[in-house]
Parts: sequence; structure tokens; C-alpha cells
Amino acid sequence: MDKGISYEKIAKNREKASKKWKDTLCPKIKKLLQKNVDKIGDCIPIKANDRHYQISCYDGNQYSVDLEMRTCTCRIWQLSGIPCKHACSAIFNQNLQPEDMVHPYYNVDTYKQVYEHAILPISGQTLWNETGLVPPLPPNFGRGPGRPAGARNREPDEPNVKTTKIM
Repeated sequence: MDKGISYEKIAKNREKASKKWKDTLCPKIKKLLQKNVDKIGDCIPIKANDRHYQISCYDGNQYSVDLEMRTCTCRIWQLSGIPCKHACSAIFNQNLQPEDMVHPYYNVDTYKQVYEHAILPISGQTLWNETGLVPPLPPNFGRGPGRPAGARNREPDEPNVKTTKIM
């Protein structure tokens, strides 16, 4: 059996998303977002205008958050699509919900769309038609590029014995 995702797992994920998940966000993403919301006590948002904030943290670092572009200078929000603690601080200061600022690919609807199509199984290799073509050969891993290493010129009084490293 192939070591990739099995048909059973795809069907199970499809059922799980359609029957169990009632929120707009996937459960793991909701937990990650909640962890960031729990950490906003470390951040002091200073409003520059309606979309820009300077976030001062108790560790002395300062970050810039742009709510319209959904960016933070810590880059966690851009890389993950989930608002970082600095962004959550600015979002709450703006009286918005952090769930609305998460990237759409973490929505349950997007997850359902990904798993809605079935991957149809194929018959086993014994039932495949014979093509009459020459089967492909494995790649040739011959000599690598570059000049081959040569033997070192030894001094006349040096023994001609190879030494082995002991580890």
C-alpha cells in the first residue's frame, strides 16, 4: 500500500469537517489564535492611524502592525496567516475580532472545498494493460562533476600506508 494519504483518511477528514466543525476556523488554528490572544497582556498598542499601530512589549521590543495589509514586523502574521500577539493587541484596540483577520485558507469552508472531491481508486498493477514499450531505466549516477581526486605525493621517507580514522 502507498505510504501517502489513504482514501479512508480523506473520507474521514471530509466527514469530520462537515459534521463536527461548526466554527468558521479549523480547531487547531482556533487554538493557536487563542494562545496569541492570551499573550496580548505583554503588548501596549499605540495607534498611529486607523490601520497602523506601534506595539511596545515589556521585553523592550517594538513592532509595527498594519491591519489593512495584515503585516507585523515580527513577520509571524505574514508567514503563518494567523495574527501574532502584536497584531491581536492592535485588533482588539480597534474593536475587531481576530478570527476575521485570519487568512481564508484556515476557514472550515475552505477545508471542506479541498476535501469535497473524491480521488477515484485505480485497479491493481496486475490488471494494467501491457504497452510493449521498454520500461524506463533507473538514473545513471556515474562519476560526479569536477576533477577527480588524485593520490598525494608522499615524501621519500614517508611510509606508503593508508591510515584510518578512529572515531
